[in-house]
Amino acid sequence: MRAVRFRVEGVLNSFKMPFFKKYHKSFFAPPKTSILGMLTNILGKHEEFYYQLFDKNIFVSVVIENIDGFAKDLWKYKNLADRNGSIIRRDKLFKAKYTIYIYTEDENLLLNFEHALKFPKAVPSFGLDDELINILDVRTVYLEQNLTSVIDSVFMQTDFINSFFDVIEEDSQNEILLNFGEVNLKFEVQFDENKKYKNRIAKNTTNQIEYVGCKVKIYGNSWTDGKYRIQLY
Repeated sequence: MRAVRFRVEGVLNSFKMPFFKKYHKSFFAPPKTSILGMLTNILGKHEEFYYQLFDKNIFVSVVIENIDGFAKDLWKYKNLADRNGSIIRRDKLFKAKYTIYIYTEDENLLLNFEHALKFPKAVPSFGLDDELINILDVRTVYLEQNLTSVIDSVFMQTDFINSFFDVIEEDSQNEILLNFGEVNLKFEVQFDENKKYKNRIAKNTTNQIEYVGCKVKIYGNSWTDGKYRIQLY
């Protein structure tokens, strides 16, 4: 099946885990919500389009290529309820690099994604203006079923099968790091009469499991393009 593969590089990035307020704990890799948000932005679309993407059976996968280090910063923000402002601490990833896959049966939508990745209508970012990214090496690839259970990508704890995994290959050059956190894969969204976002409810929540410095073996379906072995979610 045809998919789009591209590489992403950032200098300082952060992917906030839901439910953390005063401390923005970060995933090691962008969750699906961040990837679809970035695609919405570079397509030049608005918030309503972003939420519509969750109903279009779009699948993604992320391979963590490299993270040079971890840092923290302090960020002050103000709102109407707290005019003095609040200070929160954020995890930051230094020089993180990823390979990302996008798959959907909607060929026109996939072509639109590919074109926007090559010719973005906005500066690519995974969130705030201080989290800009470079998009590199955009290409079409063809995925076949992975005949082994070994994968290179982040994966979702979507069912009992993926509740257990084994570390099967270590990279002696790097420390092994494991990380996981709850992610939202789908939303029920409410808009007002002017089609402005009003409220959203998470409808599909699971754990995103990430690792650096090793490979894992899962007990479920996976795919390969000959370069990486991935789980789509």
